[in-house]
Amino acid sequence: DTARCVEEVKTCRGDPARLPANQRALHWAQAMVYGALLCEAAGAPDWQVGVRYVDALDHRPHPGPVRRVPADELRMLYRQARVTVCPSFGEGFDYSGVEAMRCGGVVAASDIPVHRDVYGDAAEYFSPYSAPDLVGALHRLLAPEGEPRREALRRLGEQVSVQYTPERILPQWQDFLSQIGRQRPRP
Repeated sequence: DTARCVEEVKTCRGDPARLPANQRALHWAQAMVYGALLCEAAGAPDWQVGVRYVDALDHRPHPGPVRRVPADELRMLYRQARVTVCPSFGEGFDYSGVEAMRCGGVVAASDIPVHRDVYGDAAEYFSPYSAPDLVGALHRLLAPEGEPRREALRRLGEQVSVQYTPERILPQWQDFLSQIGRQRPRP
């Protein structure tokens, strides 16, 4: 039984224990999602996840604990959630929404360019700067009359998530990494 290990590396200023608990929890959630994707691509039944903080000023590492998480647990959470909320002011790529869609979930996402690019019409959007807008999006999705909208988002989400399966993404990553490996360092 082979376990894979994924470490999410985050920068911080000083002791990471001073970061707000919700920010550390978000970092763990991101690491778990990336671990699930890589684990599935590698065919491993579970993975070990770690979050390592590196001080942005002196580059000193702050290793954190490592947790072992069964891949099915994360998928079960996404399947049982009535809505997965993807709040962000700026994101490089938010895989949590794609994973939720892949598991048949519904996504409410902050209206930022990367979410629009990745999720397209398969998410209910809200302003990242407005709590009332988020509440409105959740009400539209969770109210009994929101069922047709949830079902439409599930169907659209299936189409979106197919674009990001390991079979589609891994060859692109392998090609990218092999190109980097062939480049010579600049003097």
